[in-house]
Amino acid sequence: MLTMHRGINQDTIQEWNRSLLLKSLRKEGVCSRAHLANFSGLKQATVTNIMKDFIDWELVTETGLLSGNKGRRSIGLTINRQKYRVLGLQISRKFYKVGVYDLAGCPLDMVTRKIPKHPDVPAVLKNMCADIRYFEQKYSDYIFLALGAALPGPFISSKNHIALLVGGEEWAGVNIKEALEKELDFPIFLEHDSNAGALAHMWRLKDSYQDQVLVYISVGPGIGAGIIMDGSIYAGTLGIAGEIGHTSINVNGKLCSCGNRGCLDLYASTSALMENINSAYGLPDDHQLTLRDIPGRLKKKDEICLKYFQEACEYIGYCIVNIINTINPDIIIIGDEISGIAPDLTQTLIRRTVKERILPELYDTLSIVVSQDEDHVILTGAAIVAINAIFETPETYMPKHKTL
Repeated sequence: MLTMHRGINQDTIQEWNRSLLLKSLRKEGVCSRAHLANFSGLKQATVTNIMKDFIDWELVTETGLLSGNKGRRSIGLTINRQKYRVLGLQISRKFYKVGVYDLAGCPLDMVTRKIPKHPDVPAVLKNMCADIRYFEQKYSDYIFLALGAALPGPFISSKNHIALLVGGEEWAGVNIKEALEKELDFPIFLEHDSNAGALAHMWRLKDSYQDQVLVYISVGPGIGAGIIMDGSIYAGTLGIAGEIGHTSINVNGKLCSCGNRGCLDLYASTSALMENINSAYGLPDDHQLTLRDIPGRLKKKDEICLKYFQEACEYIGYCIVNIINTINPDIIIIGDEISGIAPDLTQTLIRRTVKERILPELYDTLSIVVSQDEDHVILTGAAIVAINAIFETPETYMPKHKTL
């Protein structure tokens, strides 16, 4: 019995070491075995043995000679971006996206499809699977290892379903993982879309996130926050930590479909922004402005657009004040649809609101930025969810090691 426990512990340590080295190599890009040993704290013999397995599995490839200290040269290693592929899936109220990625998280191909206002959810899911199978056929020379899906929330991770989607009530209670697994032949991992966005930004920040608390706030048709602590997502008991769209900023305000009053979604989401602007103009349904119209109108100093855009940014700032006083983050990144409207103005308005409402010591140690690189960031984060799962236990996903 003692031998069994010792074996289990050794296997666990082996998994940890493999995961550590893959993640370290991903961060470093290209490096030697000696550098990986120094970077990870593992013995060079351990690194050498594990790298042999990774090369045999074609997870890692050698890249040629690197220059080292005192003119010494060593063989470079990098994540193999040729053998394997993962898929990212993003589901939103109005669209879904499917993307193909390599194991370094780089996008290779994608498609976007509209979702109708009152969707037939099973039909939409079948269409998603058809797009996924199309990519499998298109890239049939590669091996697809897993799919990561980013979902709007509140998303109950333990039950694999969306609990509530304002403006997309048909999705509530649908077990999305189960529906996808009936059609597809590889592992599927679900994550809240804001968490996926946070992961994508974390990868881009490389080492700096390790000792920082990062909060990514997605402001689109709904509002959510992805929270990264110690390099990992903070999810909460049911997986809905960061559901700030349903935090109250006006206790006697509008009634939300979640049962609360004065939810941030009702005041600062892009859906609320457009509803307020179109209502103020008194435009009929068939002549209403869209989000694409707002940047130009803001540049022209359109009073109505400026009024409601400023109001939305200030409400976001109020919520950020609560986040700062609750978890004291190092960096807050604001992204999704709002970042494409007027990023400089958005950043100015939010920073000003926050600065007026927190202690100077807190503001001086905090970075608040509007993301300038939001193209498909949540979709990329969905793919990273799948890559992270593969990197946790790589042997499990290698074709010759899979259990039949």
